[in-house]
Amino acid sequence: MINVGLAEEQAALWGVPLRDWMELNNRVYGKEDVFGDFDLDIEANEKWRGEVADVLIENKLVPRANRFLQCSRYAHTYQCKGPQKHKLFSPIYCDLRFCPQCAPRQFARLVKKYEPILKSVESSAKPGFRFREITLTSRNVGSLSPLQVNEFNLEIKKTLKFSMRKVTGWGAIWCDEVGFDNTNLHAHIIFYGPYISQKELARTWKKISGHQVVWI
Repeated sequence: MINVGLAEEQAALWGVPLRDWMELNNRVYGKEDVFGDFDLDIEANEKWRGEVADVLIENKLVPRANRFLQCSRYAHTYQCKGPQKHKLFSPIYCDLRFCPQCAPRQFARLVKKYEPILKSVESSAKPGFRFREITLTSRNVGSLSPLQVNEFNLEIKKTLKFSMRKVTGWGAIWCDEVGFDNTNLHAHIIFYGPYISQKELARTWKKISGHQVVWI
């Protein structure tokens, strides 16, 4: 297991950002527990992967189930062109967001994708503007479909645009999520803009979507 402090030291030694070190470290060494929260119990992990694969197959996601079961089992082999001819391998990952092995890789890619945008915003911050975390929640009706998700995202866009209808320079990104073992669809939003009244936002959210729960 490698702790975060050591990971940061190694990244500095390599002369690369931590996110790039995480990606390279996983590619070279495979199942490396960077943050100390990955279950390395092989037997328990294999059993859990089988259970998840069964659920994917039941939902007609057979190729995804196969990728999930074979994650890190195989690898591409490489050899350095230098005089020492180092031999390395790069595990073949499933790259599914709910995979404990692949989630840190996806996280590193998201950081790399959005970090320049956040830095750009911070370097030219507008007076009164700041980053805020907003959660918008829908009513749990016991089922969830792609249509519900699409409508939910459209309602989020309408709510934010209505709330910022007289404001320029604001922006937002978000991730949809469901509660553990249920169908409670909600969105975690990173919002950049002026102060938003929770009361007013809740009123707008209810008017547009019919849902009530709003957290800032």
